[in-house]
Amino acid sequence: MTRLQWVVFIGLGVCSLVATVAYAETRTQAMAGAGVSNGTPLQAGYLNPALMITNERAVVFPSFTFEGADPHGVVGRVTEFQRDYKQLETLFSESDLEEIQQAREQLASSFERIKGSLHFNASFYALASFPLEQLSAGLYVRVEPRLFTGTKLAEADHTLIENARSPNDLIDLRSSALVVGATQSELGAVFGKRFESEQGIWSVGVSSKVQRLDAYAYADTIENFDDTQFDAAQYSTHKSVANVDLGFTYTRGPWSLGVVGRNLLEHELASVPFFVAETLHPIDYRFEPEYVLGVGWRSRGWLVSADTDLNAQNYLRMAPWSQRLLFGDVYQHQFVRLGAEWQKSPNVQLRFGIRHDLKALYTDTLSAGAGLTLYPNIHLNWSATYNRNDRFGGGFQFVYGF
Repeated sequence: MTRLQWVVFIGLGVCSLVATVAYAETRTQAMAGAGVSNGTPLQAGYLNPALMITNERAVVFPSFTFEGADPHGVVGRVTEFQRDYKQLETLFSESDLEEIQQAREQLASSFERIKGSLHFNASFYALASFPLEQLSAGLYVRVEPRLFTGTKLAEADHTLIENARSPNDLIDLRSSALVVGATQSELGAVFGKRFESEQGIWSVGVSSKVQRLDAYAYADTIENFDDTQFDAAQYSTHKSVANVDLGFTYTRGPWSLGVVGRNLLEHELASVPFFVAETLHPIDYRFEPEYVLGVGWRSRGWLVSADTDLNAQNYLRMAPWSQRLLFGDVYQHQFVRLGAEWQKSPNVQLRFGIRHDLKALYTDTLSAGAGLTLYPNIHLNWSATYNRNDRFGGGFQFVYGF
């Protein structure tokens, strides 16, 4: 076998809507993902269905966020390699040995620079809330692709390039470009109910939803890799499933406590098969439940939220055996999030936060954002994130109340 064919490509259609772990709600992203205990009803479809306690009608559309990182410029380096590869192929037909040697050295140098990876996550979120006679309700749409782009380099390719004497010698290059990930799309109805007592305020909520899970696969060697050649009809797999979220909050005085279980029904999805070590394999994805505990405090224009994941999640939602197959190890993340909001004036809110990964897969990420009320029923929100690995992100949201 002359080439290692493997790559799983995720969410191409969704990415076109929004332009790596991104948050589907912009206020959530600005506060590092915190807010399970004291978020707003507009966040109920994402953070916690128990937040859906409102007597107001509102529409969130659009709300989109993204996070991405390409600290080593791997995409640009693949392009450079392809350029140098074509130049050496052309020079082989000429007799200038000095030029051929220079081109060969340049291609070997380009090959050595193809290291690193690109991470990209995006999300799209829309929600319409409305009160019913006995409870509050909302309809929402949420779409989240997560993908990783990198290269799988064969050590023997460097020697092959240095010793190449004709275009035929380059045909045996085995290094590949790769993109892997998964997309989760859902349409849901969220319901919340509030109860008051002398001991405080209680609320419970449930989200019932249908989901579409997608995986795509496309591959080629690094000298030929071109994502425009991706054919979803040929390389995609998907399935439609049902799922549910359950949430709870308790508030007494300035303090609040919240807990949520998201996607309580576990589902699995396999990609189309790909070749690894001369054997055909699929990549298995596991969409597992997530449990989050949150504590909140608010007073005098300030709101503070602290959330922690109670269970770890697999990187890219990829099953452990598939991670070992592709990366040689198993990676998980489990976040602790701290966020705050300051009501600077009735029309302006400033937000910031920090996210820490207990599994050390991601470095600490800082976030910030702002909210602006233009009219009593029109609100705009912005967010941005950054960490020292050149991972950055942003988001925008439009809210209309009536």
